[in-house]
Amino acid sequence: MLQLLDLASILKPMALRVAATLNIADLLANGPMTIAELAEATDTSEPHLRKLMSYLAELEIFTEDGQERFENTSLSEPLLTTSAFSIRRILDVNGGVGRSQLGLVGLLHTVTTGETCHSSVFGSRYWDELNNDPKYLESLRSDGNRQPVYGAEEIIHGYDWTDVRTVIDIGGNNGMVLINLLQSQGHLSGATLDLPNLASIANDEITAAGLTERAESISGSFFEPLPKGYDVYLLSGILNDWTDAEATQILTNVAAAAGPSARILLGEINLRYEMMSPNVAELDLYMSTLVPAPVRTVDDIARIAAPAQLKADLVKDDHPFRTLIELTPVAAGQTS
Repeated sequence: MLQLLDLASILKPMALRVAATLNIADLLANGPMTIAELAEATDTSEPHLRKLMSYLAELEIFTEDGQERFENTSLSEPLLTTSAFSIRRILDVNGGVGRSQLGLVGLLHTVTTGETCHSSVFGSRYWDELNNDPKYLESLRSDGNRQPVYGAEEIIHGYDWTDVRTVIDIGGNNGMVLINLLQSQGHLSGATLDLPNLASIANDEITAAGLTERAESISGSFFEPLPKGYDVYLLSGILNDWTDAEATQILTNVAAAAGPSARILLGEINLRYEMMSPNVAELDLYMSTLVPAPVRTVDDIARIAAPAQLKADLVKDDHPFRTLIELTPVAAGQTS
């Protein structure tokens, strides 16, 4: 019974996350501090911080010398920002990953309805919240990847860009896929489009990469009319964040902008759990709380694309995370 109650405890993981959010381990990096000093440094309630630190000392995350002076332990080392194995940003409840994991208290909503749980807890979708609330701007900036991840390099090296001159990355996040693509393909120019927070970050990244003459960042939404005139419309890991109906609406908008001659390239997430983790059941459940469709086959994409009058052709499907699919308009009188 006690083991089960311990497994079910919400207090323990939240205490760790609060300590990470308050940078407690970083503050103790130079030596012991009293509760009064920690409370002043973190702008917290001294009596309640004392309760938190005493509990974490019981868990041996920190140690107390008997005079309310606390120190780091080997267990708190990963909470240091400077640690090679730091998990502080992952646990920070004001960061992107930490915020998504807080939404897991809505797991019952996911199991009951089949919907993701973030909006049931916080009243808005995960990406809407992070992209539109300025308080997450720095987290998005610091936590963003500087290299393509989850197989996004397949977009750069697994597709023939020879006769392409311009590309727009729809929902391009911090611009890193576009930047790496342009650095690899010197003849290309293009743009990335995303909501305000990420569009601002992408603009800074493009400037830092020295690509302002070949690239731009556009603030916008793929649920609204999109810019026209590009050779390729790229969607990298976008559709899995949306339901089938919403994904069809996105593709409809993209098709309207692309017209009959431009190509639409999907670098779609298609997770093969058995190739990613030994804890398949855990990962499967966790991903279902985050995104509506972490696994979509080429046939699934074809079904979603059909109402947008697009047909799907497989380009590459040998990566554990990513499938490349090219969408082309269905000619009049044809069926997808």
